[in-house]
Amino acid sequence: MIHDPPALTIHRGFKRPAKDLIEKFCGAQTSHLADAMDGRGALDYRIKPLDEAQSVFVGPAMTAHSAPADIVGMFGAVNEAEPGDVLVIAKRCLYGNRCGWGSRDRDDEEQRYRAFVTDGLARDKAGILEFGLPVFCQGISPNSPGRTGLGIVGAPVSLGGVT
Repeated sequence: MIHDPPALTIHRGFKRPAKDLIEKFCGAQTSHLADAMDGRGALDYRIKPLDEAQSVFVGPAMTAHSAPADIVGMFGAVNEAEPGDVLVIAKRCLYGNRCGWGSRDRDDEEQRYRAFVTDGLARDKAGILEFGLPVFCQGISPNSPGRTGLGIVGAPVSLGGVT
């Protein structure tokens, strides 16, 4: 029988690296890390920081898939994030709607996660820059996202050519 999938699936219980291991990556050159991953560890060149001054960070990935032009997966990842996590949101995006973080999503996220990375779009660049959270995305769109679901949190993602 065919049924509708859940709007949000959350995979819990994955192990995060120890904090002392993560701290060893502080100050490492991005190119050296990419080389350590067989020369293919960097994201697609179109995924860029909104602010070069906010482009250096390190932390474990809290991953999510979201359907194109939808943010249910992103909000699931925000709720599951632990302090220091980097939100990594794979969109398979439609490039007309906001897919990623916007300044209105900032209740206490600054305390919960370290950065936001998506292969989609963000919204409200001025608000994001004012907030000071490192955001990497493919661009900015003022269009509103949907909230219909098919989000998956905590599973492997492929983002910008890297899994």
